[in-house]
Amino acid sequence: METGADEIAALIYTAGTTGRPKGVIHSHASLYANAKMQYETIPLPDDMVSIAVLPLCHSFGIAYINNGLFRRGKTILLHSLNLETLFAAIEKYQVNIIAGVPPCIFSCCSIPNRKNTTWVP
Repeated sequence: METGADEIAALIYTAGTTGRPKGVIHSHASLYANAKMQYETIPLPDDMVSIAVLPLCHSFGIAYINNGLFRRGKTILLHSLNLETLFAAIEKYQVNIIAGVPPCIFSCCSIPNRKNTTWVP
């Protein structure tokens, strides 16, 4: 069964910062365009290994994961922020970059004596 570019692919809810949260319908074409825009505007090497600790109910999380379609590297998705799992994956897969929301990065930075880890905001 073929899927059309204008068919619904995801329903993502806004945070509701200017009112009540709203459901935003994304088509396959809009998700593709969002990921392609991210790929074209963020100069990352194609062979990078990244970890995403991002909510997939948000457009950044979905675009980041779909962004991997344009790169030859690897993206590892963690379904929750477990710092031991995160740091084990960083070491195991020799991760170059982490995409996460600010509380995730703050949690990582709060662990003392992490060897060979550089956090760049």
